[in-house]
Amino acid sequence: MTVNEYDYVIKKLKEVIILQSRKHFAIYPYGLLGREVKKILNNEFGVQEECIVDNYVVGDNIVRLCDLPKNDINILICNAKEDSYQEIRKNVFEIFESNKIIDLFPQYTIKLFGMGSGMYSIHQQVIDTIKKVIADHRTEIAIYPYGRCGKFVKNILNNDLKIQESYIVDDKKFYLEDLRNVCSENVLILLCSNYLGNYDCIRKNIAKYFDEKNIVDIFQKKTSGETVRLDIIDETIKKIDQYLEFV
Repeated sequence: MTVNEYDYVIKKLKEVIILQSRKHFAIYPYGLLGREVKKILNNEFGVQEECIVDNYVVGDNIVRLCDLPKNDINILICNAKEDSYQEIRKNVFEIFESNKIIDLFPQYTIKLFGMGSGMYSIHQQVIDTIKKVIADHRTEIAIYPYGRCGKFVKNILNNDLKIQESYIVDDKKFYLEDLRNVCSENVLILLCSNYLGNYDCIRKNIAKYFDEKNIVDIFQKKTSGETVRLDIIDETIKKIDQYLEFV
């Protein structure tokens, strides 16, 4: 486990144990990362896991995934291997509700400008961006457009931040709201598009209806240390597609 992975695990466990007051945890699977997470859980937080889950390891207090009781158990996914990444998560999401699943090693982790050799996740970047803007706005929130990035941001908004959007906006989907119908001083719109083919067009379109102060460009194309590089996101967005299959 790298230093940055360790920091992420600590931060995530603080969130679920201290802020959300969750208690009953299962560790899955029980490889090298699972053993490291067990040490952190036991030694850093003084929390003893309910059980360890692994379909291929036998031992005391180790059960198979299909035998894990579902009531009030929070399952910690401790896997970062590319060859088993999808299978591990697919198995978990088929059995457990998403609000009981805590992925400690999300695979859409990327390098950013200005972050040195450290790793940072798009997931956490989106959380930080939204937290920063909603702290100063008591307002309605809209998501635009509603493609793969929009679905990704909606999942974070609803599940990580426990915020329900007021509108989902997409001019090309007849069953969703149109930009003209939601433009208001009271609406904060999250711009969720990274596709280079219509990058400028999307942003020019939204500027017709919304003031700049009401637009939060989640995937802004800049080369500063504060924003995500689109060329990196373009590669990483495939991982988001895989992630969305399970949520």
